Amino acid sequence: MVLVEKRLIAVTGATGLQGGSVIRYLLEDGTFRVRALTRKPSSARAKELQGKGVEVVFADFEDPSSLNSALQGAYGVFDRNFFYMFPSVAVWESMDGEKETRHGKALVDAAKANNIQHFLWSTVSAPPRDLDIKHWASKARVDDYLVSSGLPRTSLYSTFYFENFILFDFAKLTRASETQPGKYIANWPLLLSDGPLGGFSVTETGAYVLEAFKDPKKWIDKNLYIPPDVFTPREFVNALNEILGGKAVIELKEVDEETFAGSRTLWPGAEELWTNMTGFYRAGGKMRNMDSTSSKTGADSAYSEQVEQAILPNRLTMQKWVQEHVDEILAAAL
Repeated sequence: MVLVEKRLIAVTGATGLQGGSVIRYLLEDGTFRVRALTRKPSSARAKELQGKGVEVVFADFEDPSSLNSALQGAYGVFDRNFFYMFPSVAVWESMDGEKETRHGKALVDAAKANNIQHFLWSTVSAPPRDLDIKHWASKARVDDYLVSSGLPRTSLYSTFYFENFILFDFAKLTRASETQPGKYIANWPLLLSDGPLGGFSVTETGAYVLEAFKDPKKWIDKNLYIPPDVFTPREFVNALNEILGGKAVIELKEVDEETFAGSRTLWPGAEELWTNMTGFYRAGGKMRNMDSTSSKTGADSAYSEQVEQAILPNRLTMQKWVQEHVDEILAAAL
């Protein structure tokens, strides 16, 4: 009996949220070997991955030769580039779209040089014509470059993470006062109280990546939209209060259109987040509804949202995610 070696998937951002989810799903499924690309192969997280059977190699997006080496022998690539560095207010002040575009194109070039058979790129829609959403535009430039490269590709469209309510200051709760330890304020001026958020748990990203790699005939040269659970900040707060059952109280500070419009100048970088949320609201919280100027829309997915929902039928809803993470949401409060 001849043993056939498993095909190898190279994963960027392996120690991050999306990359970590991708590695977890690939390992649990077992169809593929996994290689993690990192600038710090000696880090504790990298060693933890090695302990799980992941090959860890050095790769630096500022060093194209390291990318070429890191992709040698790989069948597929999952790429998630970063427009910013830190999950706080400062995140929107540290944006570098040109760097993200440069990094994405460098990996596409390395993939082409290594004859990669399936390049899976995590992206978002190009911005609507009248909105200057820089971190959407930078990803769209990479997506257009990927399409024009001729590489077999799948573009994976993610959306609002449920985890934003734990990770990012703009969506964290605020403690009311030291004298009211059980009271929290949902003071989110950049989130319309009744604006639609299409959310998902970033921990489930890997389910969609695994599906695409396992069924390339179906997904190559297609766009795959992670199906969101659409909810509003008001519904999120109501879910929190229902789950807490009076053990703590969350008060929603109302944000109407006028308040939202004024939030774009709250701090340096708020404009980018404001345009980001405006794009979401216009599309009803769904990336697949975006009006885009990018050529990539010409290669849109031929599949309905129902097909994408069937990939992970028991995916986390907002309500279920809140129930599982209520303690973390409160602990993250400012």
